[in-house]
Amino acid sequence: MNLLNLVSYFSDPGFCRTSCDPTFELLSEPEEICDSPPVTEKFDATQPIAAPAIHTQRLTQWQYRGAVSHTLGWYYNLFTDWLPTDSSTGTIPSNESYDLPTAEYARYAKTAAFVAAQIMAQEQTKLDAIFACTDGNNHSCAKTFITERGKRIFRRPLTDEEINAYLEIYEIGAEGSFKEGMQYVIEALLQSPDFLYQIEIGPVDSAEETRLSGLEIATRLSFFLHQQPPSLALLDAAIAGELDEDSGVSEWVDTLLADVGQARWGIQQFILRWLRMDDEHAVEKDPELYP
Repeated sequence: MNLLNLVSYFSDPGFCRTSCDPTFELLSEPEEICDSPPVTEKFDATQPIAAPAIHTQRLTQWQYRGAVSHTLGWYYNLFTDWLPTDSSTGTIPSNESYDLPTAEYARYAKTAAFVAAQIMAQEQTKLDAIFACTDGNNHSCAKTFITERGKRIFRRPLTDEEINAYLEIYEIGAEGSFKEGMQYVIEALLQSPDFLYQIEIGPVDSAEETRLSGLEIATRLSFFLHQQPPSLALLDAAIAGELDEDSGVSEWVDTLLADVGQARWGIQQFILRWLRMDDEHAVEKDPELYP
């Protein structure tokens, strides 16, 4: 769901979102938000357009859980009951197939509404730690949250256009209260393709080969070695260009592995899923080897 759709989704009182309709199944969208935007330039269909190679894959259920836990401070162990089933490349869950039916995408909308409601239902001390409002619960605090916490959720800095769009969503909810406004924001962030997908559009080098950007490498490294999104330190290093060279990538691999507890857990989870040992229902005992 793009920004235009998200804003319309929260602003139209005719929409009953997942949080208010437990029987919600599909995302119904009014025709006007599905229309093409106004055309400002004449489009010549006879001219070829060089489109960049784009690689995308949805977060696996494990990655989704780790992303929510490490960016929003709320852990939930039963996302498998809510999210679409993972697809695999060989035996490893990867979700490289991004042809997701609308009915399956509705699962993400319902999960986002559930997560946002659960987070905002926490005791005030936990909410204070998440939002860190130094000047009170207001528009400024919402903007800080969207800018700083959104950076970790999207695994990249947000543009001014994106920040303003999520602030618009906040204002819609804030007509009720600050908490409701922030619940709308969290729900919207967790429905964005920029959260749900790893999107890779790396630059093309002089040899006409596509190299992952620093932020894309940071995302791959962190999800592989730690099973969570990049830390702020790793994101800032990527933005500063530290991952643009192989030597910088190698240094950050060493740094991530030096966090022994997190690295051991992350690699353990990869092996468990690779061998399908994380699902006892998929493991069959060989009666000849183990009578």
